[in-house]
Amino acid sequence: MSSEPFGQAFAILRVVGDALDPDEITRVLSIRPTFACRKSETYSTGRSQNLVARTGTWLFDTSHVVASNDLSVHTWCVLLLLGLRETLESTDLDKAMRLHSLITQQGLSATLSLFWHGPARAPVPKEPKWLTKLLAPFSIAIETDFDRDDATAAKKIHAA
Repeated sequence: MSSEPFGQAFAILRVVGDALDPDEITRVLSIRPTFACRKSETYSTGRSQNLVARTGTWLFDTSHVVASNDLSVHTWCVLLLLGLRETLESTDLDKAMRLHSLITQQGLSATLSLFWHGPARAPVPKEPKWLTKLLAPFSIAIETDFDRDDATAAKKIHAA
């Protein structure tokens, strides 16, 4: 899933749902989100002011913390956040299991979106089937958006 050292790559972990309490997700994952709001809360995007959230949203965007255009580095960042990346001692499934509990108990939806854009003729990353298998037990879907300057976007969504 590695991308060339040019272009742009990032990953976004997004949890959404009407019953979502963003503070709960922040506590479980132990990281501040890039953006979070509860359903019906007012928020601003920079371009638009006083928008009302249609649903609760918590998202973490790796483009703000990972200084690489290699998609695999962004992917490993999210896996580390979820406790699914092996450390020197072991893999800590506690975070992913607690997130899965919230997702199922509160009817939430979680998606890991992988984005890659490269120049014409750059090799496009392969579809991460291993990642889909890894995240499916935790009810986290995978969405990919891989494209090049010379191609139309190739978007795929894999259900959890």
